[in-house]
Amino acid sequence: MNLANKITLSRILLIPFFMYFVLSNIVYGKYIAALIFIIAAGTDSLDGYIARSRKQITTFGKFIDPIADKLLVTSALITLVQLGKISSIIAMIIISREFIISGFRLVAISEGIIIPASWLAKLKTITQMVAIVAVLLDNYPFSYIRFPFSEIALYVAVLLTLLSGIDYIVKSKHLIPIQPNSLLNKQSMSNLFSLAIRTFNISESEIQHLLQDLIIKQTNPIISTFSETYRVTIYLTVTYDKNMDPELLCNPLKNEIEKRVGRFIYGFDNDTMESVVVNKLLKKNVKIAIAESCTGGLIISRLITISGISNILMEGLVTYSNQSKILRLHVKPETLQQYGAVSEETAKEMAIGLLQNYGIDMALSVTGIAGPNGGSVEKPVGLVYICIASKKSVSIYKHQFSGDRENIREMSCMFALDHIRLFIAE
Repeated sequence: MNLANKITLSRILLIPFFMYFVLSNIVYGKYIAALIFIIAAGTDSLDGYIARSRKQITTFGKFIDPIADKLLVTSALITLVQLGKISSIIAMIIISREFIISGFRLVAISEGIIIPASWLAKLKTITQMVAIVAVLLDNYPFSYIRFPFSEIALYVAVLLTLLSGIDYIVKSKHLIPIQPNSLLNKQSMSNLFSLAIRTFNISESEIQHLLQDLIIKQTNPIISTFSETYRVTIYLTVTYDKNMDPELLCNPLKNEIEKRVGRFIYGFDNDTMESVVVNKLLKKNVKIAIAESCTGGLIISRLITISGISNILMEGLVTYSNQSKILRLHVKPETLQQYGAVSEETAKEMAIGLLQNYGIDMALSVTGIAGPNGGSVEKPVGLVYICIASKKSVSIYKHQFSGDRENIREMSCMFALDHIRLFIAE
């Protein structure tokens, strides 16, 4: 479990303490409760920021984060109703909206679609948090000037709750088509078609920012995103009748997304990073050799799953020790002694050694610290150097990955393949 997930769970763990101080008669209890609620609400932004910045977005995180949000808000609303501070109708409106939208989300997930939160939904969440805190504090400090801030904030929150819910339903209504006699006349039902656009090394929030106006104006097809570590899939989902071509309906939006997201797109539908890389190498007839240290053959094992790889993969070496780097790649002993095995200089000499000794067009080398041991202040666990050398140029890439040993190796592999993809395109 990574740090972002732990912060999300802490939000849930704070809920009993929040409720205790709200319902108790402890002096300053409501202020302590408000502080706990603000801290818990703040973790919602913090865990998302950490997950995105460290590229630690996980399936568990995407599952537990919205649950933690709903539990926090729902518990606060129920507590405030019990204290008579807000109307039960207001609480029911907000909670009902969450149940309805959760139902739509379940249907969307069953279709392989993840619908991103709109700006209205994000604003709704903020106003709900502000309104709850204001009610908890009995409108302090606005009560001194007799300004009903908490009441206004609460009604604004309810309004945005309704508007964001309606917006979500309108954008998702095609997922639950309602037609008369649909069970008897299945041929009249609309069909669903999804096109997947695969991206790498760009966050879900960055993609949503780039496509914000398209998401707001979307009708048919609709845009949704699904995020994994360093990878985001953009889905275009269209409803169509049997006499329509769904791909033609998706093409205008697909072309616009390609213009905006650009080089971060590596493929479509069933494409994998390794299949895309191999096909590009084959298309340009680029002969390649690979020397791996920390990845221990992981890159080569991915590439050889693709048919035709034997035509362009000339050599694959696992040069884990310093001795193997010297003997098989002709890395200078003084380079290893002065800079270390995990360094820009060693990565460069590894790639150049391949290029000069194996009669190839391109060489890839990877050296790093996969952990959990072996790191230092100067060279922490997760430090990885990737070098690509050709007859025309040499490019060196430095990365600092986080996570366990397997995650660091996996990320090193994925970034190495992506660097090859982009290097070939230059």
